[in-house]
Amino acid sequence: MGALSTVYNDTPEQASRPYDHKRDGFVMAEGAGMLLLEEREAALARGPTSTPRSLALALIAMPII
Repeated sequence: MGALSTVYNDTPEQASRPYDHKRDGFVMAEGAGMLLLEEREAALARGPTSTPRSLALALIAMPII
């Protein structure tokens, strides 16, 4: 992709510098997320108090400039 920082491979402790004019890209980080989906019929058979539906999804990623 060419978006990750490569200049500081030998000194990774200096790589994360988002506001520095010498920055050269993103630094790989860790993160996690989970989404549990269930078929509508299974949820209704279980008897939930509500059955939310996803009508739309949007994802926006804006790097710091």
